[in-house]
Amino acid sequence: MVSMKFKFTRKTLLLPLVGIIAFLLYIYIFGVDIFEIIETLKGVNPYLYLLAAVLVVFDTFFFTVSWYLLLRFLSVKLSLAKSFLFVWFGTFMDILIPAESISGEISKIYLVTREQNGTTGKVTASLVAQRLIGMSINVVSLVLGASLLLMEKQLSGLMLNLTLTLAALTFVFLILLLLLCVKENWTLRIVDKIIRFAEWISRGRWKLARIRTDAMKAAKAFHNAIREFGGS
Repeated sequence: MVSMKFKFTRKTLLLPLVGIIAFLLYIYIFGVDIFEIIETLKGVNPYLYLLAAVLVVFDTFFFTVSWYLLLRFLSVKLSLAKSFLFVWFGTFMDILIPAESISGEISKIYLVTREQNGTTGKVTASLVAQRLIGMSINVVSLVLGASLLLMEKQLSGLMLNLTLTLAALTFVFLILLLLLCVKENWTLRIVDKIIRFAEWISRGRWKLARIRTDAMKAAKAFHNAIREFGGS
């Protein structure tokens, strides 16, 4: 499928506007002293903050490029500009609903699927693959970093335990995620149980037969896409 060309419209301004409103509400609800923040900012180096802001944009851009390439590998034709916009939207959702980036990834799945119907499985596979890559890098970085600090005798006690615990937990979740990618039956059972649970909560008032069918199709498409990444 060919994606729509990116166009700057009034709707494009909606996300920054919502972000500003959310920021102002946060200040109001939690009673943040904005004048104290301004006074503090007067004493900082603006060039360092500007550099940090630029680096954040570059980091987000390279993150977008990796997702964009994964999508193209699965024949999901999404422009780089629109991918960049969706990543920022996902970041905003992660800030609003902090859930280990899951809320942001769900929003990206929704945005892409809204443009290209029937790509839910492939988009999910691209995000899972990106997460697997990121988690693998995190585990290796934590282990290597801890090893180097131990060699220099600059890491011990609580920090050592926290680092090793974080690396171990990340590795466990990495293995579990890999198993879900490999075991298609597990994924289908989980989807089925979630829908059954929703039906049980609603006491049969929610008719989820169509949702069940769509979810099963998306799960199968997800595993087909994962197999494409694996070359099998």
